Amino acid sequence: MKQKTLTFLLGLLLALCLTDATACRYTVREIGYSRAYDSPYQLLLPIPEDFPDALRSEAEKLCRSALGDANISARLAGRQVLDSLLTAQSEPRAKENEALLISPRGRILRYGISLTPDNWKSALWDILDWACLSPVRKQINQRLTQSYCVVLFLPGRDSRENALYQARLEQSIQEIKKIMPSLPKPVSRAPALLILDQEQMSQEDLLLWSLECDSQSAHPRAAVIYGRARRLGPVLEKETFTEQNLISLLALVGADCECGLDRSGILGLMLPSRWGGGLQQAVADELGFDVENPAVLMEMEQILSLNVPAPAGEAKASDLIADYREELVELLSPSASPSAAVKSAPPRSLRTIFLISFVGIGCVLALSALVLHWKMKKRNPV
Repeated sequence: MKQKTLTFLLGLLLALCLTDATACRYTVREIGYSRAYDSPYQLLLPIPEDFPDALRSEAEKLCRSALGDANISARLAGRQVLDSLLTAQSEPRAKENEALLISPRGRILRYGISLTPDNWKSALWDILDWACLSPVRKQINQRLTQSYCVVLFLPGRDSRENALYQARLEQSIQEIKKIMPSLPKPVSRAPALLILDQEQMSQEDLLLWSLECDSQSAHPRAAVIYGRARRLGPVLEKETFTEQNLISLLALVGADCECGLDRSGILGLMLPSRWGGGLQQAVADELGFDVENPAVLMEMEQILSLNVPAPAGEAKASDLIADYREELVELLSPSASPSAAVKSAPPRSLRTIFLISFVGIGCVLALSALVLHWKMKKRNPV
């Protein structure tokens, strides 16, 4: 009986230790590289009523093949389906040759296309390439595998204002570099600053639409993109485009997933893009593990399920900026030395503290059981 009690207590201690060790092994940045709670974009392609069934089948196969590594699903739809969807969204009726790209939040972007039995293959490739990957989105993806995150800067019309806000961005990146060694998992590569010029913005209508930006704005804007091309928080503009907000968002990228934040805002909405095997392997090499491993993905989804993410992806992102800012004050204060920032420990969540307390209690119980067993054995020698 005593031996069974001792075995039980030791087993409990081991289980508690293992639970504490695996309570949360990922940061917001690491979980952002996964497909966890991925909501795809929908691409509806207009097809004439007299389109041959054989060609329709080929077109559907081409879409599945071309979009296999993208967060976009495509289907052929008749005029009636397109009009019904637009009516439900209070949008004007579609033109005869107009495809619709629908975001996870229900926003619609139109694209002119004509699918005929003679040109369907080339026309289909054109729109799939447009939907999946533009030059800037490709550049963003490449930098995301090599950097802490990407800060995208969209200049306005006033050159002096652009210079002021660009300097604010650069200063924020320098500030975040000071606290990067003190993050739960230090990252050596600083955020990458990507600046678009007016010509690039005029060619990146889909990128701006997916960021929920107007194609033209008189004022500079900035967006923080991390993980698998996810946008964290709102696009910063005018009064929200402050150094304080930028630093808070940048620090949140490297935060522990159990830092006490509401997990419903951790996963930002993805940009529509391809994420092939080469990018996935580069991320695995960077992180030291594969985020697409089923066991890893299951663990990440379990962590996030403690607070189910909002359907919009980052509905509470503005609250996250305010919530996380408090933890940065001491690290970024002028009196704090770099060495002090490195030594400061990341904040523990209530769950982690609870588990550590249980481990301590388990150790005391196990030690008491061992002492009791030793005394009983000494009293009753064999």
